[in-house]
Order: sequence, then structure tokens, then C-alpha cells
Amino acid sequence: TNKKKGEMKGAGSSSEAGGSSSAGGSSLSCAAKEENVAGTALDDEEAMGRTENFLGVHPVRLVDDIYNFVTVYIKRSVDMLEAALMDDSETRGSAIEVAQGCAGCQSRLVSSLDRNVDKFELYAV
Repeated sequence: TNKKKGEMKGAGSSSEAGGSSSAGGSSLSCAAKEENVAGTALDDEEAMGRTENFLGVHPVRLVDDIYNFVTVYIKRSVDMLEAALMDDSETRGSAIEVAQGCAGCQSRLVSSLDRNVDKFELYAV
């Protein structure tokens, strides 16, 4: 990245030295814009590195681990709910409806989790 910055600076100054002022000016501004974009990308990488050092793990991996943990938690919770409903005397006869209802509940919870974790990942990363 440093090599590219040096090349861009050199390109801007050489076009400034020879040729018309309008061509040199546009070339210089283009090089400055490219340098700005490269500097922003470098700043983002540096910030990610600092965040990784602070947390001890890369932020994307942290979000993925949170997602996996919550998914397992949802599955276990729905399984416990289903077991409790199957043991209940009032719902024992409708095992198929209980199983279907719990499966629907689990799929809605997981889809809600997917949507919200995607939003959180965009915010956090």
C-alpha cells in the first residue's frame, strides 16, 4: 500500500510539471482522491486490527460465535418447551400439533435472529 501511495504522488507531480495546467490539475486531484480511498481502507484495516487485539478475536468471528450460541440456545429452549407440552395432560393428545407449533416457533425465532444479527454485524464491523 505504501508503494502505491508513493507511485500516486510521483504520478501527480510529474503530470503537474509537464503539459497543460488543466490536465495536470485533474490528474493531481484524481491521484489525491485515490490516495484518500487507499488511506481510508488502511485506516479500516488498522481499526479492525486494534479491535481484534482488544477483544482477542476478530469481530466477524465474535459475531458468528454469538449467532451460533443463540441458535443452539433457541433450539434447546424450544425442545424443552415441546417436552413440557408433551408431558402436560391437556396437550398430550395433540402431539402432532405441538410438534408443528414448536417447529414453527423455532423457525420464526431463527429467522428473526438472522435478520437482526445481519444488522448487528453491519453495525459492529
